Amino acid sequence: MSPEWSRRTLLASLPVAIAGCSSGPETPSSTGTDGTTSPSPSRSSRQSATQSDETESLDPDDPSISWAVKVPEPVVNPPAPDPTSNRVYVGTGKYRIGQRSDERQDLPSGSLVNLRSSDGHQEWRRTTAPIAERPIVDDGRVYTATGYRTGLVGARDQRVTAVASDGTRRWATDSRDQRVSVVAAADGSVFAGTMDDYVQADSETLLALRSDGSVAWERRASDALAGTIVDGHLLYPTAAEALTAYDTETGTKEWEVKDEPLGNPTTSIAAFDGVCFTRSSEEADGGQPLVARSTADGSALWRYGGPSAADGDFNPTAVTDNSRVVDDGTGTPPVVGTGSDGVVFSLHADGTERWTFTASDSLQDGPVVGDLVYVCDASGTVYALEPSDGTLRWRASFDDPVSVRPLPNGVLAISHGEDDQTLASLRADGSERWRHTSSKDLTAPAIRGDRVYVGAADGTVLAFAADGSS
Repeated sequence: MSPEWSRRTLLASLPVAIAGCSSGPETPSSTGTDGTTSPSPSRSSRQSATQSDETESLDPDDPSISWAVKVPEPVVNPPAPDPTSNRVYVGTGKYRIGQRSDERQDLPSGSLVNLRSSDGHQEWRRTTAPIAERPIVDDGRVYTATGYRTGLVGARDQRVTAVASDGTRRWATDSRDQRVSVVAAADGSVFAGTMDDYVQADSETLLALRSDGSVAWERRASDALAGTIVDGHLLYPTAAEALTAYDTETGTKEWEVKDEPLGNPTTSIAAFDGVCFTRSSEEADGGQPLVARSTADGSALWRYGGPSAADGDFNPTAVTDNSRVVDDGTGTPPVVGTGSDGVVFSLHADGTERWTFTASDSLQDGPVVGDLVYVCDASGTVYALEPSDGTLRWRASFDDPVSVRPLPNGVLAISHGEDDQTLASLRADGSERWRHTSSKDLTAPAIRGDRVYVGAADGTVLAFAADGSS
């Protein structure tokens, strides 16, 4: 299964576009619930994020829940923990409004909520238009894409907004009736692009915004499906069938390859130690080899055509680094990947094979690497493999399809039933810490340290301790 901002998820969503930015003062501009900004507001008319606690604290009905709160609007995207502080940001609002309405008062509102990660206490809440995707947290700021999606392919009042950690709005892009997505942020800059329901090369706009909201560069590019920043490059999928590297400072296209980029459950484009990975567009022995490429120039470093003893064609589906093992003689972690035929493989840093394992069914998700290597198949089985040699340490079965996310000392398994969802925290030895089943429409989980966070369409936000303690 791909990340929540994967190609499949984004293609199921509808259009968007972006224009220039209007940078604001240190205190936020007067902002309505539809996300629009009044022209040249006076200082007295400017609003700050509200400090009053507008969330409702709930009594957890499950001992596995550390805290539970309810915010005023639906939560349809995963929460965003701040990697450097005791905060978790939640974007809310119903952004799909069906048919287009010209009556602003009829449009639903949303909000950006700052919750204390230790106990769920609301630090502040800022009213906005509905937040249409998971917030991105970087360098003490929160970046959100807000607005509405109308009918089948329409969009309205789409913009990117930067909010400081105290809830003040730093800047916002101009509103446009086209879908926009934030693909990456680093060192105070944010990268965003437009997209529609026709994924084509060079049919949309990609731009970089400085810390004050001004446009550093703007260019034509493919739809904003994903992005990864590495070594001064923005790695960006082109029409979901090629990988392009743009210079983050200038927007210059540095290189492009006509292969599909590969990721894993935690990132859509995997890159580490100066290497990124693609699935070759050129068939070999009926399959499509895994290609390791230099992030500096896109050149092919090595190719892997799959296990020689494997039955059927080899097509790589995901790749990550095996950080639990240091490759002999190189000091570089080996590569771990999966193939469409149920194969799991580990490779040396030079692409030679270390070990392989074959699951009982085609793989549904993974690999993720923690204490062990974890994958899951289409039958609902989670496999835990020894990182050094691929030995099966244990397996756990669920009644429904499962996805996996890494935890400290274990793995989080997410089972997707027809009428409910189950989160199960499994230790590295396969024993179960806790299990929570909900009939609510839950978001994908967000994990930081010893906490697991999920939101729900009824406005509930839940926090679980990874180790099962409160």
